[in-house]
Amino acid sequence: HASYDYSKISDEVSIDEKMKYMIKQDAFFCSAWSKTVKRTPLIQEHIVFDENSFVYTGSSIKPQIQFEYYKNINFLGSSFNLTYPTDCINVGTKEIVVTTNEGSNFVVDGTMVVKYYITAKSIAGVTIDDIADVVFNRQSQTPTLTVKDGDKTLVAGSDYTVTYSNNINAGVATVVIRGKGNYSNTTTKSTTFEITPAVINSLSCNNASEYVYNRLNRSSEIVSSLRVFADDMTVYPDEYYPVFYRDGQETTDLTNAGTITIEIMSNSINFVIEDGLDCECSITQAAVEKLELSINEVIYNTYAQKPIIADVSSRNNLKLNSNEYTAVYYRNGEETLDFTS
Repeated sequence: HASYDYSKISDEVSIDEKMKYMIKQDAFFCSAWSKTVKRTPLIQEHIVFDENSFVYTGSSIKPQIQFEYYKNINFLGSSFNLTYPTDCINVGTKEIVVTTNEGSNFVVDGTMVVKYYITAKSIAGVTIDDIADVVFNRQSQTPTLTVKDGDKTLVAGSDYTVTYSNNINAGVATVVIRGKGNYSNTTTKSTTFEITPAVINSLSCNNASEYVYNRLNRSSEIVSSLRVFADDMTVYPDEYYPVFYRDGQETTDLTNAGTITIEIMSNSINFVIEDGLDCECSITQAAVEKLELSINEVIYNTYAQKPIIADVSSRNNLKLNSNEYTAVYYRNGEETLDFTS
């Protein structure tokens, strides 16, 4: 039967064994012919993905693979083994290793690797819990954030980075988080929090014992001696200004002896004053300790000879003017105005 075209028997048949083909012609079995059928090599072009790039979800991503052969598309079935990577969750390039089973119509020459990609997710869709107010403390305020993607709490440094701004002085501070790792570093989300003023709640005059009358206005000394605190934080002189009162009246003259009441007013957005906060200090009278006469003895001459006071001085070396003292005279322990005998 040399006239029969044996080339019509394809090399690509369905089983890998010697098959017998019976050629029938004119209703007679004319001959039998055997042929070895080879397994079809599986090449990369046979692999078809519906999608090979996926956005990070936090869950395992294992895409299905399809096999296309002569326009016939089927999912890879029991003829093939797919070995997925250990990490099918996090961002990166993933490799699926394809191998064939015994009895498959296809064969992999060496190792076939099919790649797919998990890409970073935008950070813009996460939520940031409200941040509680903080009190001014002269430091950069960096409160801890609670950032969630659905029910998952993200980790600072791994999933995002944090940048704070305007976070020292009282007012509204800004927080910006930028994606990292599984979250895109080209996307951000921001929130704000409040820095409230610190309350000045302690005021004292540190050198009160040193304020002895000396004819000078003591305001600068008293101001420099003030000790002002907001809890344990020192408040500096340029952050407040004092107001002085004497006998209930505001004054700037702190020269004469007496009790002075001091209040302060905030000179900074970072501080407020506790209601009723004040302190007192006193300028004490100078002690007179020196009295000298121009002459201590005169001769009787029938006329009144009142002693002339030459010097009256205080312990801190102030020479008193005549209008700053009154002289009282005594004879034999009795007050007298007789300067004759």
